[in-house]
Amino acid sequence: MYLTLKQLADKMAMAERQMNVRVALEGVCKYSVQANKRRLTRGVDPDGKPFIRSKWGRGKMVDKGHLRKSVSYTMLSDNSGVVGSNIIYGRIHQLGGIIRPRNAKMLAIPVSAKARGYRPRQFPDDLVCVGKYPRLWLVKPGVRKTTAWRFHYMLVLKVVIPQRRWLGVGREDEAPIKKIMVDKCLRRIF
Repeated sequence: MYLTLKQLADKMAMAERQMNVRVALEGVCKYSVQANKRRLTRGVDPDGKPFIRSKWGRGKMVDKGHLRKSVSYTMLSDNSGVVGSNIIYGRIHQLGGIIRPRNAKMLAIPVSAKARGYRPRQFPDDLVCVGKYPRLWLVKPGVRKTTAWRFHYMLVLKVVIPQRRWLGVGREDEAPIKKIMVDKCLRRIF
């Protein structure tokens, strides 16, 4: 098969445009990663609304920063890319849902710094269950009447996670994304 000079020029121009689209999409993905990380830190969704406070207190979803650090992008092809996270709990925060125990009757939620590293059965101290159903606690009892109990776990039947859309593109992102697309696509043409 032979190509005329015109056909060859058309094919080269098309390849150049496709290369520009890939560069532009990578720029948009990089911007989106940074924008989503900033929003997680600020505790707002893509539309700028604050996250719904959970029953346990905080509205921000940043504890140790694992979710924020995990936000990244992948180019699937020359004309498509995906921004997301590989952290397992990122999905339930994005969509909301109910967490129920699988292998036990109740969920044990750590409430002390010491408890965070252990499951209740692996905890180094002896724990006692106190309270009235449905509010049960695993505590280390005080040695004397003057020594206070130390609360380590709260026992619950389920945890309801409200939807907190943390991943996405908001109105404030439209102008920078348009600028990236125009700059990157037109940079090599003109």
